[in-house]
Amino acid sequence: MIPHTSRQALWITALFAVVCVQPCFVSAQSASLIFEDNFNTTTLDTTKWTIGYHDPDTGDVVPGARDQFLLNDSYAGYITEEDVQLHSGALHLLNQERRYRGDNHKWYDYTSGQVMSLHKFHFNKGYVEWRAQFPTGDSMWPALWLISEELHWGPEWDAFEYFGVRDDISAEDVMGMHLAYDQWPNVKWQGHWEYDFNATHDNEAWHVYGFEWTATEANWYVDGQLLHTLPNTIGSFWPNEEMYIVMNNGILSSETPADPADFPNSLTIDYVRVWDSLPDSVDFILGDMTGDGLVNLADVPAFIQALVDRAAYDAQGYVTNTDAAGDIDSSGTFDLGDTGAFSGLFGGPASASASAAPEPTALSLAILLLMGIAIRPRWRG
Repeated sequence: MIPHTSRQALWITALFAVVCVQPCFVSAQSASLIFEDNFNTTTLDTTKWTIGYHDPDTGDVVPGARDQFLLNDSYAGYITEEDVQLHSGALHLLNQERRYRGDNHKWYDYTSGQVMSLHKFHFNKGYVEWRAQFPTGDSMWPALWLISEELHWGPEWDAFEYFGVRDDISAEDVMGMHLAYDQWPNVKWQGHWEYDFNATHDNEAWHVYGFEWTATEANWYVDGQLLHTLPNTIGSFWPNEEMYIVMNNGILSSETPADPADFPNSLTIDYVRVWDSLPDSVDFILGDMTGDGLVNLADVPAFIQALVDRAAYDAQGYVTNTDAAGDIDSSGTFDLGDTGAFSGLFGGPASASASAAPEPTALSLAILLLMGIAIRPRWRG
């Protein structure tokens, strides 16, 4: 005998098969996608990422790192696995205020989350994009950046490096976009600051952060808007080597303690994708919950499971992620309200624009009803 919940799932699958036997939407890009992680699982993909600054397979350590889980003393937080969490379709890199004894036998008042792709993924020029939410607070120091695969410092690209306070430039609320070139101890900087970044863009809202690196220039984008261009004026010192990705939340060491009200916080990343060049279009595909470039039957159980996971994590007090593909009604929140819009994708033409998502048809509303029946018992559990 088929269990009750399994029968519901079969009914849903069968009904979707009638409505959409062919893929409803296929993405197309002029550039080649060479790397992506959509963080749609509950465990970190260790074929792509390592926690900390030490590669366990080779024993290699990021140049200058003071410890396996501490880059340098400018950071007040010690990296821990507990501060790297995957839920609600996103990677959450936490900052927490707590006493913690590091592997170096020192005590810290804070812990932080970090991952890197050293020896697992690296590239030489292209376009990298994150959909992310940055934390706020005077002592916060989250960053998305690139380091040389050849285990020397530099070069270094600081794609997006946020400071609540930056004393050496007498500024608050700044986003850094920098290049460090040449090699230690002769490293030099070409820097740019976007002032009043949180006040202008709202760090804690979802934004698409893009960084383009070519042989002649580098470009920084937020939500498709070009914020800064750095031309190559340094000739052979311009980075021309394989570089890997580092993503970390952080707390700036200071004589002034961080505000307890700022904790816990998260650098939350919905996805990271890398193309070999700037693509003509980088729109996500609404309803593509599995990240395979299609809206089809495989997305139905993934959509339902994402809703169940969201409810479970809400109950545990987590800040809920808005899944780019799941927020079909463009409300800013991935929730039950998206079920009607999701079923509408199968009742009419799919769209890559949230504002253009079709209204649910009568048949799609029946799908919505069955989805609600399937979700309800587990939602309460």
